[in-house]
Formats: sequence, C-alpha cells, structure tokens
Amino acid sequence: MTSVEIELEPLNEQPQETGNETVPSGGPVAAAEDVANTEPVPRPDGGWGWLVVLGSFMNHVVIDGTAFSIGVIYVELIDYFGASTADTAWIGAIQYAMVNLAGPVAEALCKTFTPRTIGMIGTVIAAIGFILSMFATQIWQLYITFGFLTGFGFGLKFLPSIVCVHEYFEKRQSLAMGIAVCGTGVGTFAFAPLSEYLIEIYGWQGALLIESAIILHGVAFSALFVPLEKKSRETREDEASLISKLKAAWKITKELIVEMMDFRLFKNPKFDVYCVCMFLFAVGYVVPMTYLPERAVKQGYSPREGAWLVSVLGILNMLGRIFVAGVGDRKCVNRFWMFTICILISGVITGGSFLANYIYWLQMTYSGCYGFMIGIFISLESVVLRDLISLENLTKGYGLAIFVGYGIGSLVATPFTGWIFDVTQNYDNSFLVSGGLLVASALSMVLIPCLKRCDARTETPAN
Repeated sequence: MTSVEIELEPLNEQPQETGNETVPSGGPVAAAEDVANTEPVPRPDGGWGWLVVLGSFMNHVVIDGTAFSIGVIYVELIDYFGASTADTAWIGAIQYAMVNLAGPVAEALCKTFTPRTIGMIGTVIAAIGFILSMFATQIWQLYITFGFLTGFGFGLKFLPSIVCVHEYFEKRQSLAMGIAVCGTGVGTFAFAPLSEYLIEIYGWQGALLIESAIILHGVAFSALFVPLEKKSRETREDEASLISKLKAAWKITKELIVEMMDFRLFKNPKFDVYCVCMFLFAVGYVVPMTYLPERAVKQGYSPREGAWLVSVLGILNMLGRIFVAGVGDRKCVNRFWMFTICILISGVITGGSFLANYIYWLQMTYSGCYGFMIGIFISLESVVLRDLISLENLTKGYGLAIFVGYGIGSLVATPFTGWIFDVTQNYDNSFLVSGGLLVASALSMVLIPCLKRCDARTETPAN
C-alpha cells in the first residue's frame, strides 16, 4: 500500500469574538484543544544544552566556592570585630542553612516565572549581600547581610542551575549533571587561595567587593538558561501582572512546604534512621571546612597555607564525585555500605586529625582524604534514600531529610563547635566532637539492615 500525503490549503479564517474574549476560529472547543495539544519539545541532549551545563558549572563554582571558603575570612572577622568564635560562626551557619531552606521558594518562583529569571535575581541578591557586608560595624549585621541575604540569593540561584540541566538532557543527563556539579570542587579549590590573596592585598572589605563583582557574573551564566519552547498551535501572550504572579508563587510555596512536611514518612523507621544520620552528618561535616584555615594559623602557619588546606579538600571532593559516577552503578558495588563506610572514615580521620598538628603535609593529606570521602557521601545521598522509601515519596522524602539535616543541622553546627573552642581554647576539641558526630552518623546507618531483616521476617508468612 502506498501512502499518499494530501496537503490542504489553509483557510483564511478570522478569529471569532465571544463576549469579552477573543478565541481562535472554531470557538472555545478549538481553544481548549490547543491547550490540550500543548506538548514540551523533546529534550535535545546537546546543542544549546552544553551552554546550559557551562552556566550551571560556573554557578556551582561561585556558590560553593564562596560558601566553602568562608573559613578563610573567619580569621579576619574574629580579629576585626573582636567577637568570639561561636558568635562569628553564626554567619556561615545562617548562610548555609538559607541556601538549603530557600528551596521551596525557589521552586515556586521557577514555576511561576522561569528558572532563567530567578537565577539572575538570586545572583543580584547574593551580590548585594556581599556589598552591604562591607559596611558592617557589628558582627550581628553580618548575620543579616552575609548570612541571610547572601544565603537566600544563593538558594534562589542554585535550584535553576540544577533544573535547567535536567530540562535539556535525557540520555546524557548523568554526564551533564556530573560536569555541572564538578564546579563545586573547582570553586572550593580556586576561591580559598583567591580569598586569602584578596584579603592580604585589599583587606576583607575589599575582598568582599571584588568577590561581589565575580558573583555578578552569574547574571550572564544564568542568562544561558533559555527555557525550551513548547509546541502549540497558537501562542498566547501571558498578560498576568507581576502581583498576580507573586501571589501564585506564594500559593505554590505553601503547597510545596505542606507537601514536603509530610510527617507520615516518619512512620517508616528506616527513614527515621536516615534523617538522624543526615542530622549528625550535617552538624559534623562543616567543621573542617570552616575551621581548618584558622586552626592552621593558630599552629603558626601562614593564612595562605591555611587556605590551601581548603583548596585541596575541594579538588578531592570533586574527584570523589567523579569516582562515584564511574563505579556507583556497577553490580559489584554496594552503594549503601560505600555510603556508610565513607562517613565512618571521614569521622575517624577528623577525630584523629590532631595527630597531624604541626606537620603540614599530613594536614594536606587529611584535607584531601576528607574531601574525597565527603564527595562520595554527597553523591550517594539521594541514591541510598531511594532504596529505603518508595520512588513516589523520594522527592518529598529527600526534601524533608535536607530540611532536618542541612537546614537545622548546619544551623547549629559551627556555632556549637565554635563555642567548644571558646571554652577550651583548642580547635582539636572541636574536631574531636565533629569526628565523633560523623562516626555516630555512620553507626546509626548500621541499624537499617537490621530493620530490613525485621521487615522481611514480618512479611514472611508463617509456616
């Protein structure tokens, strides 16, 4: 049978008016069909998508580079304001918590506007936070500018950097995301010595001004997140006002928070254990990244040598993520035990890091090993959770775990360990507590196989 294509000449139909609304020829039914036939364009798996990956990579460089190298500036802030270590630590704690807690707001705004727009707005807010921090005369003012404002801006900027990569890639999604998140390691590696150099030349205020200019480059990077157009027989102009869009965003935010706070998930004991693990991990793991430079300075090393410890941590963190991408899907690899053992090792070496005091190459070795283990852990977070709860609960389950862990845990982590230093005047005690929390996090995960065996026995019918 031969197929025959018949082309019909388009009719010169004019739009029909119904009341106060103009609809296409064919009436309201045709208009409804236009909406029903609206379909997303297939993901291209390349093309402009690689520029989207570039934009996401550079945003990760800036966001995580500035966040993880904050320990470099701590030394200057403590001396300048004469504040305690615990009081100064609240700056980074608030910033890091806001990056994670801003997720529902960022998601709602991305749905109401576009990820491209929200990424650019978040960039400007973060840069304003840096600039305003220059004029702080008291430490609490930095809680608002450098902590809350900058953290919220980074939170708005972070989500679009993830969403847009998923939008452009399907078959090559793992490769694209792997390249994008490598910006974390590159940023940590580059920003720590850069921040120290700028502080040495221009002071901490001048360093913040220059870094705010670097952050503003995120406007150009986020501009690469061009949304994929949708196929439709008719393109309609969105006439919604800014106020109505903001109201819609607020409504979506409330719905997302309600959905995320689905406490019924806590009826699953395995999920409870996972949340405990995440909380203990979050309280423990930020301590080395925050206090490594200052501890090195206290031991007589230069601030630049202290900054390089964070750089080594960052680059090995990136290699850890690449390692998981290469071996994580192999059948011979048990991802649960890889996840647990990495936390255990990071805790043991952190608690015992005092043995490397005054031996710089050993401190570099510790920083690298710690960064590598943390890179593996972070890459496996959602994968391990997916094996514990149903796939349909993964999104809200991961959101709830992030809230409990990184949201609440990171908010108390550095102030708590900073208070320990203020009391004992020894950072080794803070690292010892951090290591103990990481070991406890790993040991809590050992309960999950026991719970699985109990579930299996319960489900097995009695003979």
